[in-house]
Amino acid sequence: MEEAVLKDAYFRLSPVTDRAAGIVAGLRRMQQTGELCDVTFSTECGSSVSVHKAIMAAASPYFRALFASDMAEKNQDQILLKEIDFNVLQFIIAFAYNSQAALPKDRVQALLFGADLFQILDIVEACCKFLTTQMKPSNCLGFAALAELHHCKWFQETCTEYALKHYEEVVCTEEFLSLPCDQLKQLISRDEIRVSSEETVYNSVLQWVYYDLPSRKEMVASVMSCVRLPFVSTDFLANHVEQEDLLLSEQVCKNYIQEAVLYKFSPEKRPNLRNSPRTRPRIPSGLQDAIVAIGGMSRGGPLSTIEQFDSTTDTWVTLADLSSPRYGVAACCLDGCLYTIGGCVNELSESVQCYNLSKGQWIPVNSMHFSRRYHRCAVLYGLIYSVGGQNSVGVSSSVERYDPTTDAWTFVQPMMEARSYHGLTELGGLLFAIGGHNGHSRLKSAEFYDPSVNRWKSACPLNAPRSVPGVQRLGGSIYVAGGFDGKVFLDSVECYDIELDKWLPCPGLNRGRCALGLVSYEGCLYACGGFDGSFVKSVERLTLGADVWEPCTDMTVAKAHFGITCTWSN
Repeated sequence: MEEAVLKDAYFRLSPVTDRAAGIVAGLRRMQQTGELCDVTFSTECGSSVSVHKAIMAAASPYFRALFASDMAEKNQDQILLKEIDFNVLQFIIAFAYNSQAALPKDRVQALLFGADLFQILDIVEACCKFLTTQMKPSNCLGFAALAELHHCKWFQETCTEYALKHYEEVVCTEEFLSLPCDQLKQLISRDEIRVSSEETVYNSVLQWVYYDLPSRKEMVASVMSCVRLPFVSTDFLANHVEQEDLLLSEQVCKNYIQEAVLYKFSPEKRPNLRNSPRTRPRIPSGLQDAIVAIGGMSRGGPLSTIEQFDSTTDTWVTLADLSSPRYGVAACCLDGCLYTIGGCVNELSESVQCYNLSKGQWIPVNSMHFSRRYHRCAVLYGLIYSVGGQNSVGVSSSVERYDPTTDAWTFVQPMMEARSYHGLTELGGLLFAIGGHNGHSRLKSAEFYDPSVNRWKSACPLNAPRSVPGVQRLGGSIYVAGGFDGKVFLDSVECYDIELDKWLPCPGLNRGRCALGLVSYEGCLYACGGFDGSFVKSVERLTLGADVWEPCTDMTVAKAHFGITCTWSN
């Protein structure tokens, strides 16, 4: 009975949020009418406004320190705030009372200064986000300096990344020419500068020096230390760099030129130059003009990694990951775009991912009609062919063709024989499918596709069956390296002469392996990774006309069943 009486004695209040909003609105009205205000702020323009100390202290660590410490202002009822625009002060006061306010676009930089001074991070963040939407090549460097001044690191990095991405446009602006020396060096030291060639960086540095030659001449050696002269073209080095009087007058710059000459013309001495920051290649958009290995299977399971090999430095560099791990994936490059096709994630996939090299981003494209793994892809006459492989039914003979102009996959004539774990390459306007496994046995058969008649025909068979070999064209021949014959991981290499219609023996690999990546690059064949009873990370190279494979730098991860291709930005 007593409990019932107590319950009846209670009444329901409005929700806390409603009451809080009412209190905030009441305080704001009191501030606007000057009621119970205990301090008045004035600015150098002579305008003033009254506020409640408690509200301003709660909103701003600056004001809390001002009013709660032993500073002289603690007991003052009139305080002059220097260097603050009165309209900005009014905005900050409105935000302190309401926790929201409309951002005045024409005063964002002044507001950023005031918010940083008063340590109101929400306003600082809002200002920086707005400025991000206004960024362009002509102001990004100024925004970066503003961000540094106000200790907004994420915004500073955003501005810097924008400048790196649009470097060739940024160098034409007044902001670039007015950069302090240390900021210029920070910018051009970054690996991610997106330029068509290192010549662009070199020219921009000279442009910057000559803009104010009397005061910057002594800085030439310092800024040139960040230009990667070993990566300018040989002609440019001889006809421009070695003829530049500004550099020849500085011994340090002459040393940089000599370093570039040594790097270019004495490859055997490159290991001695690896510690130089100028011999590290830039990676403008993550992938450009290099061998690229994608995904694969390792001892730890499927991989999402992408790694890039640059022969000038003989190094592999790990790049951004795929959206998900996958193995049995195919890869190719067409019109400045890298395509990763199919493979297996947790299940067979028909998805296709496309990386635009010039834009530096993944772009969506249509998936294949069939899911596939252990298939192969190749480019022929501007179209991508995805051939064979395994699907949910078994080993497939089907072939799909992708047209990037229509973003559409269509079926073409299937192969004469179903095959997976095979090789695929183009030669003489024909598409050759070689070796592999048909679900029952390993194959030595080969066939070619003629797009002019949409028909597959038998080709000269290999000298021995091979599954998961490396297959690649180099010059006017097709090379087949390694593989598995059911008993042995093969180190033998065969070469197909299209004129003779015959497979000829070639120098064998130093290490037998299957499920490797075989790619042609700069006149050489590269055999990468694979499996020989354990996962392999070693790489070896055969120069056209040579009689031995020479070892190269190992891949970063031992793996097999990965996609491999050469990316060309142009």
